[in-house]
Amino acid sequence: MAVDQKLKDKMCEQIRNELHAAYLYLGVSEYFESMALKGLAKWMLHHAKEEIEHAMKFYRHLVDRNERITFHQIEAVNSNYKSPLEAAKAAYNHEVKVTKQINDLYKLADDVHDPAAKELLLWFAKEQVEEEEVTRTLVDLLTLAQNDTKELLLIDYRYGKSAKKDHEEDEEED
Repeated sequence: MAVDQKLKDKMCEQIRNELHAAYLYLGVSEYFESMALKGLAKWMLHHAKEEIEHAMKFYRHLVDRNERITFHQIEAVNSNYKSPLEAAKAAYNHEVKVTKQINDLYKLADDVHDPAAKELLLWFAKEQVEEEEVTRTLVDLLTLAQNDTKELLLIDYRYGKSAKKDHEEDEEED
């Protein structure tokens, strides 16, 4: 079954959007590396890899349906933040933006009566609940920590352990 042209075009844009999210997470990771916050850097790197996987889900969906993909340019991202909180807010705000993109895609898939696309997008809608929650939690924790170096180091340690656990789970799935 061919994919509606407008839906296909938007899915191709979403491949770029997901790769841009990966790029953004890489920029935030690099910022945390420069601050010697290795745990947060590792956590952000893990999320960059997740975003690439998300792009590949759209890619695979279109290819499996015998559709050609249009590849769009990925915009540059900032990696010069004033604080860890500002970097975390950039990640959270981007997730909010991606949620809107996914919701708009779902509505379009519904409008063009594409149940296969709706099923894929339902997975993404559920995933975005988690993506927003984890990045919002980081923003909340960094807000509470303010400029307390001890608290910042505890957050860094916690997120580093979380990234290690996520990495181990990923390896088990492979």
